[in-house]
Amino acid sequence: MQDITSFFGKFKSLIANGSAQREAIARIMKESIGAEIDPKKIVIKDGIATVPSNPVMRNELLLKKQLVLEKLKSDPATAGLRGVK
Repeated sequence: MQDITSFFGKFKSLIANGSAQREAIARIMKESIGAEIDPKKIVIKDGIATVPSNPVMRNELLLKKQLVLEKLKSDPATAGLRGVK
C-alpha cells in the first residue's frame, strides 16, 4: 500500500508545481504589464507559457517581453520557462 501512495505522491507534486508556476506567471504579468490574468487559463507547454489576452495586452507583452522574461528567470517557480506568448 505504501508503494501506491508514493507513486501518486509524485503526480500530486507535479500538479501542485504547475499551479504554482501559473500563479507566479500571473503575478509577474501583473507587475510587469499591469494585466490581471486568471492563472487557470495560462497554458504551459514545452517550456513556453501561453497567456490568453486581447490585442492590446499582446502588444504590451511584446514591448516588455525582455523585462517579463528576466523576471520569470529570476523567480524560482518559473525558472524553467523559455518564453511567453
